Amino acid sequence: MLLTWDGEPFAAAVGMCGWLPFSNVMMDMLEEDQSRDNRSQAYDDEDDPFTYSGDEDGDSRVAPDPSLQLDRGLASVLSAVNFLRGGLDLIGTPKTTFREVPIFLGHGTEDDRVKIELGREVQKCLQLLEADVQMVEYDGLGHWYSDDMLRDIFQFLSHALEEQIFKE
Repeated sequence: MLLTWDGEPFAAAVGMCGWLPFSNVMMDMLEEDQSRDNRSQAYDDEDDPFTYSGDEDGDSRVAPDPSLQLDRGLASVLSAVNFLRGGLDLIGTPKTTFREVPIFLGHGTEDDRVKIELGREVQKCLQLLEADVQMVEYDGLGHWYSDDMLRDIFQFLSHALEEQIFKE
């Protein structure tokens, strides 16, 4: 829900013992774009004679334009989010509101309904999307919550709400 949200950002979001449909497809899209950018950057740096200014006195490479890299990264993120939106038949332009929302994920290591690996995949996907995510794994916990998880969620939400108040 958070990845498709196009309204104002929430103070925080919490996920418990969950998974993200199509996260593997979105990660493949994002990693492929990053790999393509890395190959392109390696080519630019090593093989492009125009990456040098011509100054013979030292290493005077022209720094790549960071706004171009940001645009490519943002395009990759929007493409992955748009893929998810398309699967849900959502219309409109995808937004990156989710990047402004701190996310807490809690997952039991012994969850037999939603394996911990799926929770880790959510975390990795959100990181590739450049979301502010933290995940806490609870040893021995199944597909349920614990006092520790509830305490961590409460502390996370309290901190996020304080941050939100200080922003305003």
